[in-house]
This record gives sequence, structure tokens and C-alpha cells, in this order.
Amino acid sequence: MVCRSARGVIALAALCCVCFASAAAQAATIADRSAPSSVRRSDAWIGTEADRLSGRSLVVSCAHSARGWAQALQAVGLSPAAADEYDGFSLIQLGELHLSPYVCNGLRLGLNASTRRSNELQVAWAVDVLVHESVHMGRFTADEALTEACARTGLPVELHRLYGIAYHSVELERLTKAAALVRRTMGPAYQGGVCLPAGG
Repeated sequence: MVCRSARGVIALAALCCVCFASAAAQAATIADRSAPSSVRRSDAWIGTEADRLSGRSLVVSCAHSARGWAQALQAVGLSPAAADEYDGFSLIQLGELHLSPYVCNGLRLGLNASTRRSNELQVAWAVDVLVHESVHMGRFTADEALTEACARTGLPVELHRLYGIAYHSVELERLTKAAALVRRTMGPAYQGGVCLPAGG
């Protein structure tokens, strides 16, 4: 599974991300390829959270630079020239989840209330991508509509869990609306899903 984004201007220079499935990424889920050395193990809390969300013990890596991210994409057969369009990918069978600098930085920005407020779209989308990729990993599924439906459903809970944002608060509403703004721009493969219980 791969999460591909087309970043553009929304409102006041905010970033918009759109995800698309890729046959190359699906082939990579069964490929026996290692992450290049330019990709490092993510902050421990990000890996721990992905483990919890997926119910698996994963290797979660954050690329620390645009160059490292391009190399990680190339290692699984994706175009390094389009590195800024991809938010993450999962090697489902291998238990490897790879996140872009944009996503990992967004997750970190969420840790502080002031940086979270000034980067709401990036924070909201980063958490959505983390949940989305974790659902792929936990359910061993490439079904994008199901996976994004579960990310949508799980986003408020995850924002509360990660950052202590109160349920029914104005902040939680702003963040979920920011993610919804991005979600509406996603392709047909991501639309119309229903998050059924695992095994349902």
C-alpha cells in the first residue's frame, strides 16, 4: 500500500495531500527489500503507536530528509522523482511501515499545542496517514476504501490519545475538518468505504 499526495495551496498556503493506490507498491508488499541506510527508525513513540494501532510488532521508519525519502521509495520500485507526492508506504507481509518527512514532522508538531495550532492541516493529515497505514498493516489488506474509512473513524480517538485533545472540543473539530478537507480530494479507490470490525 502506498499513500501518495498531491500537495498544493489550500487557504493560506496550507498543504493538501491526496492518496492514490499504486500497483508498484502492492508488488513491494511481498518484495524482500530492506530500507536504505538513509531511512532511520522513527521516534520510539511513533513506532509504539503504530504497533498499538495495528496489533502487530512493526518496524516503523521515518525518512529524515527528502533525499532519504527518495531513496526509500526507489528501493521499493517507486519513482524517486515524485518523492514529495508520497506520504507513506507499507510492506505489509514484512511488517515494515515507512513514513515521509512530512508525516513524521506533522506527528511531532502535534506534540506541542502552539505548533499544533499553527500546523493543523499537517498534524491532522499526519495522524490520518499513521492510522491509515496501521489499518493496512493490522488487517493485512490493500482495500483503500476500507482503510480510509477506518482512518476517518479512528482519527478523533487517535488525536485525543496522542495529544490529549478533549473530545467535542473546538480544536478536535478543527483537526477532523482539516483531514476531511484532504479526504474529499482523494480518488475513487478511497471513497465509499465502511469501517467494519476486523474479520467482519
